[in-house]
Amino acid sequence: MGKLLVAVVLVLLIAFSCTLMIKTPSLPGSFSLKSAISLLDSFEYHLVETGEINSLYGVQLNRGMYGVFKNFDGMFYVFKYEDEKLTKNDWNRLIKTFGSVLKINYFKFSLFDRGYLQTKFEDLNVITWWKGNWLFVITGNNSKEFFEYINKVYGMIQ
Repeated sequence: MGKLLVAVVLVLLIAFSCTLMIKTPSLPGSFSLKSAISLLDSFEYHLVETGEINSLYGVQLNRGMYGVFKNFDGMFYVFKYEDEKLTKNDWNRLIKTFGSVLKINYFKFSLFDRGYLQTKFEDLNVITWWKGNWLFVITGNNSKEFFEYINKVYGMIQ
């Protein structure tokens, strides 16, 4: 009985330590969609274009915005919700369009208060995550680099 308990505790510790290393940058709920994108405008990634959006890859989502940045070969999408449950629900519906766990380059984790998915979809690298009332999607060839940039900028606000 004691060995089983130790094994269960070790498995839980390993699982939680891995998920704590995965970053899910987010903003406080007081921020607007426009400010969520405008914050990222810098010399490194100059904001070229923004627009409103309410669906992505055929999935109807809440009101959101997209941003196009110079030096980033892709798009950044932000959606804001009134309720965390709605955020998680839409995130789950969206990630179903990106394929299944059987893909070679598919990494996903989902907790009670956040989720993260990294995969390849239609020849684009996709990173999507949700946390709190926010849902974020990055599509593009250098999406991992842009994700790290977002983590750095949003991390300064937290």
